Amino acid sequence: MSSSTGRRTARWFAAGMIGICALTVTACGSSGSSGSSEDGTATVRFLGHTGLQASMDEVIKEFEAAHPNINIEAEYAPAGPTYGQTLVTQIQGGNAPDIFFGNGGTGATESLIPLAKSGKLLDLSDQAWVANIPDEAKSLYQVDGKTYGLLMDEAPHGILFKPSTFTSLGLEPPVSIGIIGRNARSA
Repeated sequence: MSSSTGRRTARWFAAGMIGICALTVTACGSSGSSGSSEDGTATVRFLGHTGLQASMDEVIKEFEAAHPNINIEAEYAPAGPTYGQTLVTQIQGGNAPDIFFGNGGTGATESLIPLAKSGKLLDLSDQAWVANIPDEAKSLYQVDGKTYGLLMDEAPHGILFKPSTFTSLGLEPPVSIGIIGRNARSA
């Protein structure tokens, strides 16, 4: 993880954790694996996938150093379908993590929109960081104007292609999304 990406992730994680820890400790009391203890410390369960483990362990270590009264109990499941199924199983079994990695939108088992619509997620709209969610990303984390997830990062995506393949098929090599669509209709 680059140092700037690490610092940005740590800031977002810390902002989310502070708000969520306050909600979790209030909601959980001292029962279950999450909540507060008699000595004033709080334990918060985090579930992520193994692809995040190295960077998140670093972020969690920094967070716990800055907030010694909060202990993050991290669990990781293999990325992909196994992770999504682990999360859904924990939620349905009444053993949901306090914080988890989820995809914005609707495209995966761990996507936030279906979980929010089914009433499985806490409305986080009153958190200060909500104002910083880019307008372009709000539809991935909000349902009916309520926010259910924290945007941790943004990643560029692209389409790679071999121009000679397009030319050999009599198709114009794409330079825009419109040309990709036109080629798809022609193929």
